[in-house]
Amino acid sequence: MIEKAVAEWGSEIEVFGDRTFKDAAWIEAQRQGVTVYDQGTGELYQPSEDVRRSFEADRSRARSEGDELNAIKNHKAVAALVLEAAAGDKAALTKLETNDMELSDFVTLHLDDEQRGKLVGQPEADVVAALPEFRRFGKSARERENEKRKDAPERENVFDVDPEDLAEGRDHDHARVPR
Repeated sequence: MIEKAVAEWGSEIEVFGDRTFKDAAWIEAQRQGVTVYDQGTGELYQPSEDVRRSFEADRSRARSEGDELNAIKNHKAVAALVLEAAAGDKAALTKLETNDMELSDFVTLHLDDEQRGKLVGQPEADVVAALPEFRRFGKSARERENEKRKDAPERENVFDVDPEDLAEGRDHDHARVPR
């Protein structure tokens, strides 16, 4: 009946009968986006408060299960990116840099070549479970890298190209060394 309402009746249906039947029809109609009218009053059908609460609880539970499934899919996709980046896939590394810098730093700064090779051989499920720890390692590696750069002495430009040399059409393939 609800399927027919969707297919042929503009997603609307009138119900009649006892309260239990109307409530059951209303629940299924809500799941499929069908508007339910009470034939006796011609108004939108109002289910009992218990039925409405039960439906809202089911919908909330289904939504959270859907969110959980989406989160699992997302974690699996991120784990796959980590594995691909560790294997040397530049596109995967670029996606990580764009979307999760801590994981990118984990792959590029924290791991050495041998560790990246070992990571590539790990099951995706193990990588999913380790993502929070990988992020912490990546964050720490970035902090250490920033400290190294901050403590490193500034370098002078050893080579300098004089703008006049470029403007005069001189041979600018050779850089002048400042004296």
